[in-house]
Amino acid sequence: MKQHRMRLIEQNQPAPGIMRMIFKAPDLARNSRPGQFVQIRVTDTFDPLLRRPFSIHRTHSNGTIEILYRIVGRGTRLMSRTRPGVRLDGMGPLGNPFQTEGNFSTALVVAGGMGSAPAFMLIDTLLKTGKSIHFFWGVRCDDEFFHLEWLRSSGVELHLACERGDTGHQGLITDILEPMMNRYPDSKGFVCGPKPMLEKMQRMIRTFPIPWEVSLEEKMACGVGVCMGCAVRVGQKIQMVCSDGPVFDLREVDFGS
Repeated sequence: MKQHRMRLIEQNQPAPGIMRMIFKAPDLARNSRPGQFVQIRVTDTFDPLLRRPFSIHRTHSNGTIEILYRIVGRGTRLMSRTRPGVRLDGMGPLGNPFQTEGNFSTALVVAGGMGSAPAFMLIDTLLKTGKSIHFFWGVRCDDEFFHLEWLRSSGVELHLACERGDTGHQGLITDILEPMMNRYPDSKGFVCGPKPMLEKMQRMIRTFPIPWEVSLEEKMACGVGVCMGCAVRVGQKIQMVCSDGPVFDLREVDFGS
């Protein structure tokens, strides 16, 4: 973990309501792994005081990193006004990443909504291993899909679902995945998304004995396990999402439902 002065290269909107920031941060880009995150001071002042956590969406060989966010409060509203050339203070990479190595031939990547942000760096990394990749991606409206051309051209097997729209299956992404799960015995699963989807995934995999990793999202203040504001029960232990996670064994997480 290291502090970085990240220079904003570009800010755009890849889909309605979704903002993307591209920063020049060579050291951070070089050392980040899929599933990790960065704590960003959202202005070049100390107002707001606390940093905000953002999953690392993608990294590139030119030393840039990407994050995605929605404008949901004062902090992200201030971020959305940041102009190219401004340097923001970032701390990272933080957290434990997805484990992409191992004795499996097929990766099942399941993502939903804005929780899908870390799935793309994960896919970038898995593509380099030569494993077969099936990406199950669900959103509310079909205009929330992005990167589809890149995904299709990269050889990823794409399975799409939206609750309102004409792209892919009309419904939940778990509707598609559940009847297909037994087709991939030599596989490993990776999942990120909203809590209701994660809870349903946990129930679905009870009779499907392959390993599943999950990336959790929680409100965080410090990002390093000191404030204990992101505690979650995993197995028999209380763990901090920021420092012990955000990636855990999906079967072990207690969602409290």
